[in-house]
Amino acid sequence: MHKLIDDSLIFLQSLKGFKLKISQNLNLVPHLSYDLYLPLQKLSGIYLAAILDISATMGVLRIEISTHDNQIVAQSEIQTSLIERGNPTLFSFSPFTPMSSSMYSLRIYARDVDIPIRIYEWQKSNLLNFGHIQTKPFMGYQFEES
Repeated sequence: MHKLIDDSLIFLQSLKGFKLKISQNLNLVPHLSYDLYLPLQKLSGIYLAAILDISATMGVLRIEISTHDNQIVAQSEIQTSLIERGNPTLFSFSPFTPMSSSMYSLRIYARDVDIPIRIYEWQKSNLLNFGHIQTKPFMGYQFEES
């Protein structure tokens, strides 16, 4: 998980007050969504840290990266039976170079998974807004080499 921690510290805006925690069960929500500012390098994949209590026998974990106007620029999925417990999971996609200073969204879906599935994410409680938790993705990047 060192790569995900390093990439979070390098590429995410301030993590002051954020703690690494476990997300909601992806089976119970339509998807998880995070705002992203992507590095201006040719991106060919991202790593996420999925949490499975036991090995899954069916279903997929899917990611989509989209622009602010909902145009999907990258997508990938992996069979949950291929997720190695305790190791980051790589989601590969066709390489693209993000536009400068553009905000993107990362959406994470679980479909037809037969067990609870969660991911690690950065969380920060907002004391002034009871019950509202700010989240940021706990992820690493795979860049295409030139």
